[in-house]
Amino acid sequence: MDVSEFFGKNAEKYAKSLSHAKGEDLSILVSHLPLNEGMSALDVAAGTGFTSLALSEHVGVITAFDRTVQMLEEAKKLFEKEGRKNAVFVRGDVSEMPFLDGSFDVVTCRRAAHHFHNKIQFLGEANRVLKSGGYLGLVDMVSPENDEMDMFNNLERLRDHSHASAGSAKFWKRAVEGMGMEIIFVEEFPEKVSFEKWLYPVDTKSSEGKECIDYLENNRVKFSNLINYDGKGFIKSRIVLVARKA
Repeated sequence: MDVSEFFGKNAEKYAKSLSHAKGEDLSILVSHLPLNEGMSALDVAAGTGFTSLALSEHVGVITAFDRTVQMLEEAKKLFEKEGRKNAVFVRGDVSEMPFLDGSFDVVTCRRAAHHFHNKIQFLGEANRVLKSGGYLGLVDMVSPENDEMDMFNNLERLRDHSHASAGSAKFWKRAVEGMGMEIIFVEEFPEKVSFEKWLYPVDTKSSEGKECIDYLENNRVKFSNLINYDGKGFIKSRIVLVARKA
């Protein structure tokens, strides 16, 4: 199952996700971006539009960019519901964004980069479309630094076959700095999640749900050490990173 298929099937469920709508990482991201109404922002892999909506309250124009038609349709509904009219909705792929060099003051990507097979290419495209002095805002789940067998990503792939890989916090810092950007804020936020909350929108009784619980239980000691799995839930960490283009 590719990204468009998974999110196309689950678009309506993501549109109802309180975690995506009101997760603490969203307010932290927005608060650390120096936004103003004269800015033009691009929200990459915008999904159902929660991040785009939050940004739209602080910038002149927000471009919600996503690969999946159904997700963009949900984003349009959200903007209509909230009465916001400063958004442009564009479909496309992160590996080759259909925008001119230096088009945006801000580029964000929240809870999506683990679906990108080539994260360096994504960062290169984000850097390209940013104006000089512009800002990159990134939020994503991160894999444990000591996960030598890549068990965390294996678990995520059982839940969602479109999951490529979650990078570690160290990976993201090095990759962003490797683009010549200056990191002005970075922090990792651990969150204790129940198995059911983590699995959403996948059903616990689905084949994917059963495979996930079996994988956790069959490797309980290892997952206990990696992510504090206790039979009911575990620690999931996200990085919030803001960087400035030279």
